[in-house]
Amino acid sequence: MKKIVLGLAVLVAIVIAVCFTLRSTANSKIEAKIEELKNNGFNVTYNKKDVLLKIEAEGKIEVAYAQKALDYVISLQEQGELKKSLEKAIKLFDKRDIDSALEGLSVDYDFKVNILNKKLDLNLYLTKLSNSLMQELLSNQDNKSTNTLENMLKNREFQVSIDENKNYKIKDINYVMPDGTMTLRGMNGDIKTFNMDLLKLTSKEDNFTFSFEGIKSFYEEKSNQAVDSKLDIAKIEIIDNSIDLNLKNTKISSFSKIVNDLIEGNSKISFDEFNLKQPNELGAATQTSLKNSFIELSFNKVPFKKYEEFMDAYNSLEQDSDKLATKSKEFLDALSKAGIEIFLNGNSKNLNLQNKEWFKELDFKSKFALSKDLSSMKFEGIYDIFETINLDLKIDKESVDNVNKELKLDENNKIVLLDSEDKKFKVFKVELKPDGLYVNNTLSVTKEGLKFPENEIDNSYMYDESGNYETEDDNRVSYNYKLLDKNTLRVEFKYKTALQKINSGGISVSFPQLKDGSKIKAKSSKNFASLDFYKAGDDLYSGMLGKNVKAEYLMVEGFDENWKDVNSEKTFTLDIDVTDFNDFLEINLRGYSSNVEGEYELVPTEKSSQTQDQQSYFVKIADIDLLEEKGKFK
Repeated sequence: MKKIVLGLAVLVAIVIAVCFTLRSTANSKIEAKIEELKNNGFNVTYNKKDVLLKIEAEGKIEVAYAQKALDYVISLQEQGELKKSLEKAIKLFDKRDIDSALEGLSVDYDFKVNILNKKLDLNLYLTKLSNSLMQELLSNQDNKSTNTLENMLKNREFQVSIDENKNYKIKDINYVMPDGTMTLRGMNGDIKTFNMDLLKLTSKEDNFTFSFEGIKSFYEEKSNQAVDSKLDIAKIEIIDNSIDLNLKNTKISSFSKIVNDLIEGNSKISFDEFNLKQPNELGAATQTSLKNSFIELSFNKVPFKKYEEFMDAYNSLEQDSDKLATKSKEFLDALSKAGIEIFLNGNSKNLNLQNKEWFKELDFKSKFALSKDLSSMKFEGIYDIFETINLDLKIDKESVDNVNKELKLDENNKIVLLDSEDKKFKVFKVELKPDGLYVNNTLSVTKEGLKFPENEIDNSYMYDESGNYETEDDNRVSYNYKLLDKNTLRVEFKYKTALQKINSGGISVSFPQLKDGSKIKAKSSKNFASLDFYKAGDDLYSGMLGKNVKAEYLMVEGFDENWKDVNSEKTFTLDIDVTDFNDFLEINLRGYSSNVEGEYELVPTEKSSQTQDQQSYFVKIADIDLLEEKGKFK
């Protein structure tokens, strides 16, 4: 019995000794880490508790010296491309901005360590933003959003939990503001992954919603300098008063590796379904959709060191612009000698554009070889960029036939599309050869014709009678005027469509100096059934904004919902009392038309006008110099 008791006593003593040794070792490591933090820009408090077989502690970590602390955090990253990218990104920020964003930021912590199985339960709580940001919060005490954020910090609602295997979980966040919300749910991951069930932002303005559901990301750097990354998003929604965008099962992947100092890479974006609903400029609802689509880019033989040197020069452009020019030339020279090849492939199904189906399936494969004279940096033509181009585009035969009939392409089409081997597709082949560009094995553009134009003049522009720049679009919406007597101005407004088919359209005229129609003495029209007047304060629909706006000044509109004759010119005339105007009468003029097939025209366009009216449409300035006109009147 004595031997048994003695044996048990020895065993207990050994267990106690082991536990003491483990506790001492763990405490030593913890204390060493605390000293390390203190020596690298942090203030740390550490309050430990004595618990059998465990180490429990709590405290606070505060950023005392922002730049030093940031450098330390980045140094903890493993050597690799991510660490290099972080180091380069930090260099882009001014030290004052870093101090403002980080200095004073505080995190509470508590942890439990089981000294036998080394299980860790670490919790970090963000309790204070930087001194600069907290000062801003305190200066906005009346702001409800500020108060909400302060309470969330006080209640330690920004929490991260980490275990011994570096798995982490972030507490759900629901930030409620007077004009919207921010929701983050189901956040977790490890050193290679990050997952989130929901990221959602809402705003009462325009009923805006932005949400990502089912986010899964992955990033890994391997020992052979290979980098693999993936991002999957189950559902994307962007909604407001003007658009409704929905994407399902979006997948983004990228892989690269370095072989003999040459980078090879591949990137791919795909989705199962894309839907976009929005009104056109005339307010009619349109839908665009696409299914089971992807685009893939791959490349090889990119000189890694020269690429890095070029990017370093680009990031330090403000300090040394000459260095960028030198490194650009060296990089392009290395690209030329390496014989880089670029591949761009894609496939898409069921394109419906503005309520009309355009194709059931489209597939393309392309290959580009860069010019061996890139380093000359003389980009005078396509051959200065590419040595060869090969493109194979396939569209299902039925869709091609329908488009040809719809757009009447067969009448003037000089390019003969080839049939695929299975006769299900029409094939469009493009090839850049030494003597020019071939389309379906026929020389279509000679080498000389592939040079870039020099100082080409856009002939669609011309001058109007007043010497102002005018485009061909402007010619289709016009006006003329006559002073009937010293106080009455008659203005005629005209518009002719350029659409081949038409179902409706009209003319809109607005007067920034008039609030209502009290100055309009008379109105007449030969081909508008009626003219509508909108005074300041009335609701006007803006297709450009996708919502109603309040009128700020008078608008007069002639609209024909049964306009059939594309050759007819729409007109209306207004007699205006100009007694109180002795300089200029300001007038905004525009025309518009559409058909049931979703085609529409707005005149003028952004190309020819820099002025927008109260509905955000581009307008032709039709101002009239009354001082000059009244001076002519006798």
